[in-house]
Amino acid sequence: MRQSGKLKKVFRVVLILIIIAAIGAGGFFSFQAFRQNQTRTAMAASMASAASIQPAAVQDISEIVSASGVVKLRKEESVYAVTSERVSEVMVEVGDKVEEGQVIVLYDIEEKRKQLEKQIQQTELNLNNQNLTLQSMTIPAGESTVKQLQTSVDSADKSLFDAQSSIEATELKIGDQQEAIARAQETYGNSQDNIDKADRNIAKAMENIEKAQRKVTEAEEELAKQKQLLDIDGISEDEYKKFEDAVETARDNVQQAEDALETAQDAKKQAEDAKKQAGYSVDSAENTLRDLQNTLESNKRNAASAQTNLANAQSNLADASVVLKEESDRINYEKQRNQIALLELDLADYKEQLEDLTENAVSPMTGAITAVNAAKGKSVDTSTILVTIADFEELIVTANISEYDIPKLELGQPVVMTSDGIENVLYTGSVTKISDSAQTQNATSGSETVVPVEISFDRLAAGMKPGFNLELEITVAHSPQAVTVPITALQKDAESGGYSVFVVGEDRTLKKTSITKGITSDMVVEITSGVNEGDMVIVSPTETMRDGASMDELGGNGAARADGGGFSMFGGNSRPNAGMNMGGGVRVNAGPGAGGRQ
Repeated sequence: MRQSGKLKKVFRVVLILIIIAAIGAGGFFSFQAFRQNQTRTAMAASMASAASIQPAAVQDISEIVSASGVVKLRKEESVYAVTSERVSEVMVEVGDKVEEGQVIVLYDIEEKRKQLEKQIQQTELNLNNQNLTLQSMTIPAGESTVKQLQTSVDSADKSLFDAQSSIEATELKIGDQQEAIARAQETYGNSQDNIDKADRNIAKAMENIEKAQRKVTEAEEELAKQKQLLDIDGISEDEYKKFEDAVETARDNVQQAEDALETAQDAKKQAEDAKKQAGYSVDSAENTLRDLQNTLESNKRNAASAQTNLANAQSNLADASVVLKEESDRINYEKQRNQIALLELDLADYKEQLEDLTENAVSPMTGAITAVNAAKGKSVDTSTILVTIADFEELIVTANISEYDIPKLELGQPVVMTSDGIENVLYTGSVTKISDSAQTQNATSGSETVVPVEISFDRLAAGMKPGFNLELEITVAHSPQAVTVPITALQKDAESGGYSVFVVGEDRTLKKTSITKGITSDMVVEITSGVNEGDMVIVSPTETMRDGASMDELGGNGAARADGGGFSMFGGNSRPNAGMNMGGGVRVNAGPGAGGRQ
C-alpha cells in the first residue's frame, strides 16, 4: 500500500512538471509570434505610407526645353568700297531708310578718269612706236622710215620734257602748299595764344568785378553810417553828398568791370572761332598736299616711262639701217615682240580700269542705316566699310542649349517666347538653325557645354528690339493622347537601364511591370507600352516593395496576420477600416470585411 501511494505521488509530480513545461512552452511561442507580428505591422505601416496609387490617365502631353535667348538682327550687311577712290558725297545718315539699289555714296573719279585716259593714250602711242620699231627690224629703213623714227624720237623727247615740266610745276605747288600749311598752323597757334590771353583777361575782369563789388559794399556801409550822422546833424548835406557820390562811383566801377568781362569773353569766343577755322584750313591744306604728292609720284612714273621710250626711239633710229643678220639681232627682234606684248597687256589693263571706274556705291538691300564710316573728302579702299545696313523687320532669337537637351531639338519645332519687359504678350516662332559645333560658356557651377541655336518669329514681333532678353519654351515632343503616370512612379533598373512601375491588380497584389517610356513633362511621363489607361500604379514606390506583394502587406486593410496560429494583433476577429484615400483622388477598397467603400 505504501509503495502504491509513493507511485501516485511521483505520478502527480511528473504530471505537474509536464503541465508547467507545457504552459512555459506555450507562453514562449505566443511571445515570439507577438513580436513577429509587431515587426510585420511596423514594416507594413512604413510601406503603406508610400503606397499612394492612382490610375494611368490619357492626356495631352508636351516635353519642353526651356532656355534664355537674345533678340538679334537676321540681316545686317556692311557695304565695302569696291575701289580705291576719294568720297565726294555721302548721301545717307544714321537712321535713314534705304531701298535696294539706292545710291548711298558718290566717288570723286574725275581725276582718275583723266589719268587713265592719258595713260591709255600714252600707251597706244608707245605701242604704235614699238610696232614701228619691230617693222624696222625686218625692213631696210628708207627715207620715210627714218623720218618716222625721228618723229618717234621727237615725240618721246617731248613727252619726257612735258613729264619733267609737270614734275617741276607740281614740286612748286607742293612748296606753296607746305607754306600754306605752315601759315595755317601759325594762325592756329596764334589763335590758341589769343584764347589763353582772353582767359587771362577774363580772370582779371572777374577779379576786378569782385574788388569793385567789395568797394560798393564798403561805400554803402560808410554811407549808412554817414546817414546816421546826417540825421543828427553830425555832418552837412554837402559832406553826405560826397559819400553818395562815392557809392555811385563804386557801382560804376562794377559795371565797367562787368563790361570788361563781357569784352574778354567775346574776345575768347572770336579766338576760339578763329582757331577752329584755322584747324579747317590746316586739314584742307594737308589734303591738298597729299593730292599733289600723289600727282608728283604719277608724274615721276610718266617721266620714267618717257625716258625709256626716248631711249628706245633713239636706239631704233640708230639701228634704222640694220636688218636681222646676226643672232643678236634676232634676239632683239624677239625682245621687241615681248615688249609689244607687255604694252598690249598694259593697255588692256588701263582700259579695264577705266571701264571698272565706279561713280557711286548703292545699297545692296532694303533697310535702315545703322553706321556711316565714309566722309566727304576721305579716301577709301576695298577694305573700307562705307556704311552698315540692317533690316529691323527680320529679327531672330539666339540661344545656347545644353548638350544634354540638344539631341531633342529639331528644325521647325515650335517655340513660345516671353519678355519680362513686355508683359502679357506671347511671341511664337520655330527653330530654324542648329549649330554644327558646340562651345563652352561660364555657368554658376563652373562651365558648361552648349550648342547655339536660332529661332525665327512666326510673324512681325511688335515692340521687339535687338538686344532684348527672352525666355523660351521649345516644344521638343508632343503626344495628344498619351497614357501617362506620375514621374515618381518610375523605377530604373541599374543593370539593364530599363524602367518599371508597380501595378496594383484586381486581386490587390503588386506586379512589377516593365514599361517603355515616352516623352516627359514636368510632372508626368508618357508610357508607350506596359501600362494601359486606368491601370492603378504606385505613385511613390519604395525599395521594400516587391513583385507579388499584397496591398494587405503594405497596410492596405490593416490585417497583418501571423502564420500558423490564427493570432490577430488587433484581437479576435476585429479588423480596422482599411479604406485609404490614394494619390490622384482615387479611393481604393482594401478587401472584403474591411468596412471601406469604393
